[in-house]
Amino acid sequence: MSSASVNRDLASDYVASVVEKYAVHPGPSSAAARAANELVPALREWAGRYLLDLGLSGSYAKGTAISLGTAVDLFVSLSEVAGDNMKHIYWSLFQFLADRGLQPQAQNVSVRVERNGTQVDVVPGQKQPSITGDHTLYRRKKGSWVQTNVAEHIRLVFASGWTREIRALKIWRERNRLDFPSFYLELTVMKALSDARVDGLAVNVSRVFEYVSDRFMRARVVDPANSKNVLSDDLNPEEKQAIAVAARKVISMSTWEQVLW
Repeated sequence: MSSASVNRDLASDYVASVVEKYAVHPGPSSAAARAANELVPALREWAGRYLLDLGLSGSYAKGTAISLGTAVDLFVSLSEVAGDNMKHIYWSLFQFLADRGLQPQAQNVSVRVERNGTQVDVVPGQKQPSITGDHTLYRRKKGSWVQTNVAEHIRLVFASGWTREIRALKIWRERNRLDFPSFYLELTVMKALSDARVDGLAVNVSRVFEYVSDRFMRARVVDPANSKNVLSDDLNPEEKQAIAVAARKVISMSTWEQVLW
């Protein structure tokens, strides 16, 4: 084995150890599951006869959650509410949780509450009259609605083969306090590695940083469940620039200990 191969393996071992350090195991007895389960009775009451399904989604369901800063996503699937729109439904949920003393925080498509030290993002969605599983969500930041498929997002990311690389990028994001929405980040990693071989975790993560430093700002990233939903529009040029600059700094660093810890 060449010295280059040894160094590559040692680098991958280090990156893997950091990824494992912040691993989240969302089993039924985990803090995430317990926090989400505490909210289920209240959410069932709020949704009433319109409730279709209720379960974990987002990073926990995709296998890309990290303990540094990932909220638990709890998706509430609702049947169509005649004469109602997603904006009203979103704020109805917010007010319901506020009335019960849960101190909700308005996020973009979710309402965040904290249970026993764990942040839970409740995402309400209205199912479309089709068999595809598409839902309409409210986007508070844009004051509009968007159609997407949360189940398809979970399937694509979970099956991508790049969940460890995604978790490494999320650790880097949290360490650098970057505004980089999780699904946008996940798709960016998948795009950066779309033509890559499996050459070891460190090599793959390096490829992602090279992509982000050079091509990220120009890349158009769309929701795979709805091409009209352009995720790369969720950040302005200044926010994208901050991410690209942070990635360029990584490339100039001499050790992985400076990048991830």
